[in-house]
Amino acid sequence: MPTGPKYPNQQLRSVSLETYFPGRLGVYAAFGEIQAAVEKTLPNLFVPNFQPGEPAALRPFQMRDAGQQRSLAVAVNQVTYVTFDYPGYPTFIEEALRMVEAALDCIKPPTLNRLVYRYENEIGMARDESKNLAVNLTFPGILPGVFGGSQTRAINAAFEHGWQGGVLHGAHGFHARAEEQGGSTVFKVTVFGSVEGCDLANLRTAADEAHRVGLELFESLISPGFRDFISSNSGE
Repeated sequence: MPTGPKYPNQQLRSVSLETYFPGRLGVYAAFGEIQAAVEKTLPNLFVPNFQPGEPAALRPFQMRDAGQQRSLAVAVNQVTYVTFDYPGYPTFIEEALRMVEAALDCIKPPTLNRLVYRYENEIGMARDESKNLAVNLTFPGILPGVFGGSQTRAINAAFEHGWQGGVLHGAHGFHARAEEQGGSTVFKVTVFGSVEGCDLANLRTAADEAHRVGLELFESLISPGFRDFISSNSGE
C-alpha cells in the first residue's frame, strides 16, 4: 500500500468522484444557481458539443478552473467532479465533495443511484522495451499471464465484481486496454469502486468506501515490479 497520499510516480491521467441520480428536468433550471455556487473556483463554462444521434440530455455541461485541471460536470442524471492533477485522496475528497454537494444542493434529487470513485492510469509504451514498462502488470485470479512489452498491445479486458461491507454495497472493477496514439502505444487502466443507493446525507462515508474498494482492487492488480516503478524509489 502507498505510504503517502498517492504513489509519487503513478501515471494518473485523471481521478473523478461521480454521483448519479434519477434524471431530473429541473437540472436545467438549476444550472445558473450551480454556476454561481462554484464560479469562484471554476469560472469557465464549457457547453457540450452534441453529435448526431447522441442523447443530448445526458451530455454534461462543465465548469472548469482557469488551468483546465479541475472540472465539475453536470447533466440531468449526474454530477461529477474531475481533476487532472490529483493531490491524493485527503485533499481531493474535500474539494470534490465541496463542489459536488454545492451542485446537488441546487438540484435536490430525492436520492442517488450510485456514487463512483474512478482512477484513470495512462502509461506510455514508447520506451526501451528492456525496461518492460508494463512491469509485469498482472491480474491475479482474474486474467492469466503477464502483460509486458509487445503483449500489452493486444489487451482489451474488463472486469466488474460486487462487494458488500456492512450496510453498504456496490461494485469494483477495471478496464485495461492498449491504444495507439501518435505512433506509440499507450496502456490505459481505469479502476473504479462504487456504492449503490447512496445516502445524500452521508456522501463522505460512501466516497470513503468507494475509494477503499477501488484502491484495494488496484493494489491487487499491480505486480511488485510495477509498484516499484510508481514508487519514490523508482529510477524512472
